[in-house]
Amino acid sequence: MCCDIHRPSAFPSFDTLISQPPKLPNHSRLPNYTMGPKEYKLCEALEDWREEKMAEKYGCSHLIDISPATIMADSVLDCLVNCAHHEKIRTIEDLHKETHWLATDKFGSEVLAITHHIIPAKVIKHVTLTNAPLQRFPLASPVLTVKKSNRCSACQQEGHNNMYCYTFCSVYSGLTCSPECN
Repeated sequence: MCCDIHRPSAFPSFDTLISQPPKLPNHSRLPNYTMGPKEYKLCEALEDWREEKMAEKYGCSHLIDISPATIMADSVLDCLVNCAHHEKIRTIEDLHKETHWLATDKFGSEVLAITHHIIPAKVIKHVTLTNAPLQRFPLASPVLTVKKSNRCSACQQEGHNNMYCYTFCSVYSGLTCSPECN
């Protein structure tokens, strides 16, 4: 018994099952833009908020030793400012989806309040959703298609054309057309 490759049944206690963590939802792909005064103001406000939370948690003496990025990473802050510019964050769920910030549940409401104070989110009107299938045409005015019937140019009767006039007219209606019509 040399190893688990040759005799796996001899080593059952060393088997480990590592489960994959759940996949996070994809965040939005935002186009590049030039930051304006509102974005700079939001960035400063969030940096001040980070320092304040850092001082509350670890004390003012640790602001130099431990970066405020332990509360909110710079990448999360940048992502938050970008998403606020593009109006992607309206709720705490949006904040978590876009930034994947682990402290969203703890500090999300505070961050949203700061963000919406500086860059207000547009209000979305509540729309009633339905599971009814989409209609191709409006229900009020149904479109009816009427099939055009053939009219014979020789005898002017409907139901056939000039090609079959001699046969059709003589057999079905008793009318006779001359063979020259064909």
